[in-house]
Amino acid sequence: MATFQHPGALREAQRLIQHALDNGETRLDLSDLRLRQLPEELTQLANQLISLNLSGCTVLTDIEQVNQLKLLTHLDLQRCYALDSLYWY
Repeated sequence: MATFQHPGALREAQRLIQHALDNGETRLDLSDLRLRQLPEELTQLANQLISLNLSGCTVLTDIEQVNQLKLLTHLDLQRCYALDSLYWY
C-alpha cells in the first residue's frame, strides 16, 4: 500500500469543502481520495456538517480535525487502513 498523498487529492478535497460551504450542505463525501491528512479547511464546516464520508482514504493517518465538527453524527471510516487510533474529546 502506497503512503503518498496524491497531488490532486488535497485540491479536490478543498474544492469539495468550498462547495459544501457555498451551498450550506450538511454532508461531505471525501471518499477514495488519497489524503494522508484532512485539509484544515474542513474545520470551516464545524457548525453545519452532520455526515462525513472518508471511506477508502486508505493512507489517511490523522482525523483529529473531526473533533471540531460539532454537529457530526455520521462518520464513515471504512477502508481507512492507515489510521493508528481514534479519539474524541
